[in-house]
Amino acid sequence: PEPVKNEIAKMDAILQTAYAVLYTGSEPDYDKYVAETNTKLTSAGLQKVIDEVNKQLGEWQKINGK
Repeated sequence: PEPVKNEIAKMDAILQTAYAVLYTGSEPDYDKYVAETNTKLTSAGLQKVIDEVNKQLGEWQKINGK
């Protein structure tokens, strides 16, 4: 994950906060909070991480004949 190390760190910080709120049920407007969290994750580089995972998976598949 080196190419997306910074994005993963940013997303981890967002998710740590979100987990606490979502697991405790302390957010009265759950749907709005999830949407806002998704927007934050997107801004933190979610698509870049997804693209890198797909790239690495494709490379692995080529090497391993999958």
